[in-house]
Amino acid sequence: MQQVVEQLGASITLSPRWWNLIASTRIFVQSFCSCSFSDEGLSDRVAMTAHELLENAVKYSDTPDRPVTCALLLGDGTVGIRVSNHADPTHADVLRAQFAEVMDGDPLEVYLAKMQASLGSDSSQLGLARIRYEGEARLALLFDQDVVTVEAIFDISPEGSNG
Repeated sequence: MQQVVEQLGASITLSPRWWNLIASTRIFVQSFCSCSFSDEGLSDRVAMTAHELLENAVKYSDTPDRPVTCALLLGDGTVGIRVSNHADPTHADVLRAQFAEVMDGDPLEVYLAKMQASLGSDSSQLGLARIRYEGEARLALLFDQDVVTVEAIFDISPEGSNG
């Protein structure tokens, strides 16, 4: 994965109890990207990714007292989203397995298989597969002690930059 060179001044830290801030963060990311990049599709994909990653981080965070952080990243020809949260070892192991499953194979085939598996289930487990396929993102999963971080990186087409 291409190294992201700069974290923008755009980040938010929230308590897992604050579900309502997920939609607000998506709107902020959408607006920021729309002003920064002329590619509306890119703005939509980055905003969708921020929403999916925050929703997962809040849903699977094991304590309401530990913050969830979302940062907007900018690299040379890339833009990204980084979401970090606290995770107990059991959730971390489940996430590792799900991440490996999503990263193993063609993005469309994995997404369709996840959609099929989610039929009749209370939990879709589609977020990462959706980000990889619909978002066209490169994903990374990082662990630092009890903090899990998911990064999604998107290429900016030369004609897609406003800056």
